[in-house]
Amino acid sequence: MEETNQNKGNKNEEVDFEPLIAWFLGIFSSVGNFFKWIAFAIKSQLKLMLGFLALGLICGAAVYFFAPKKYESSLNLGVKHTDNQTCFNLVRSLSWLVEDKSSGSLANLLKITEQEASQIKFLEYRDFNFRPVQARDTIVEKKSFFILVETTNPEGLPNLQEALVNYLNNQPLISEYRENLSREFEQKIARVSIELVEIDSLKKIVAGSIQSGNKGQGIVFVEPVDPVTVFKKADELHNTKIYLENELRNLKSIAVHGDFVASEKPRFPRYRHIAFVALGFLVLGLVYAMYRVRNDRFGDHTA
Repeated sequence: MEETNQNKGNKNEEVDFEPLIAWFLGIFSSVGNFFKWIAFAIKSQLKLMLGFLALGLICGAAVYFFAPKKYESSLNLGVKHTDNQTCFNLVRSLSWLVEDKSSGSLANLLKITEQEASQIKFLEYRDFNFRPVQARDTIVEKKSFFILVETTNPEGLPNLQEALVNYLNNQPLISEYRENLSREFEQKIARVSIELVEIDSLKKIVAGSIQSGNKGQGIVFVEPVDPVTVFKKADELHNTKIYLENELRNLKSIAVHGDFVASEKPRFPRYRHIAFVALGFLVLGLVYAMYRVRNDRFGDHTA
């Protein structure tokens, strides 16, 4: 009794691979028949496919010679008194207008002509590694970034660069932050100027008190005053004032690290686009040839 049950269990545990093998053989057979069908279609409809190829070459040449040429360039910017997230949001709003072909709104924002705005075909924010950034991505702060542009008029890139920098610099939130910094610099400059007046007066007194043959006239200091220290302090204040005045003059939220430079060759179209179009027509011709072979075969069977 136990031996009988054990034999039944062994039989149940055996796996039948025949259906699986048959399934694989069926797949290979179908693939083989498909390639035979392709080969027969090419052989029997060769003239038709060559006609499609010639038509593809003509269309590809038409695209190459008559399609508007698009030039690609990138502008490298750095953030000083703003953040990368704000710049990303502003550039993305411009990208939407370019994608939507809203040339009027884009021209209004960038303070350029509508014709110049219509020449911009693509605009995108890139991070410091020149990688595209999505809205869900974490924006890396305090790093330079790029604005990638495709345009049909490379001569207009300098004007576009000025417009983009002004657009980013003159946003209300950025302008308010920059104005606050400007007031801080002006207050610091005023304080340094007062200290300079005081130190200049002290320099005159010290210089007069150490003249040779003074015979005890002048100011008597409770603690000794080192003239070198006084003059050194005056130089430090003077240099500080120059630095603050330069910072105030160059107080911009966006710094240009690399200008737009148009490439000599357009990004589109190029010679390879002729091959792409010709290849597409060739594939289309192959599909049509296979369709005709299939119809002819079924027509023969029907007859």
